[in-house]
Amino acid sequence: MAFPVTVPAGSAVEVFMRVQNPRGGILIAPVRVWDRTAFQAHQHLDSVMQGLFFGALLILSVFNLGVFVVTRERSYGYLVGLLMSNAGYQLASWGLGDPDLWFVWTGWTGLSSVAVLQPAAGAFLLAFLHSFFDFSRTAPR
Repeated sequence: MAFPVTVPAGSAVEVFMRVQNPRGGILIAPVRVWDRTAFQAHQHLDSVMQGLFFGALLILSVFNLGVFVVTRERSYGYLVGLLMSNAGYQLASWGLGDPDLWFVWTGWTGLSSVAVLQPAAGAFLLAFLHSFFDFSRTAPR
């Protein structure tokens, strides 16, 4: 959220804000004071970096899904689950999923990021590591 505050040069002003998440869940509210040009440049760069991040996760997911379909190697399936649950968690925690992906389910952001997607990412990570390193064969009891 951004809103303009006009402050005359050489003067001081106090600004009070109350920040509340109406849906519960995670709330990260860093406060910064920017001039308009620097803010717009930062927003543009931030959007580009987020696009690159989610694009890379999507490309990795699609590639590994293709490898999983062709080889039927379970570790690739677990890796796809890990990448997608991590992407969903990031979308939820950064507030990017609300307007586009799960706008119908208003409580999903708080619930998904903490109660569903983080544990899912952890479970997929453990399953991937166990399958990829094949602990039952490489480290028998």
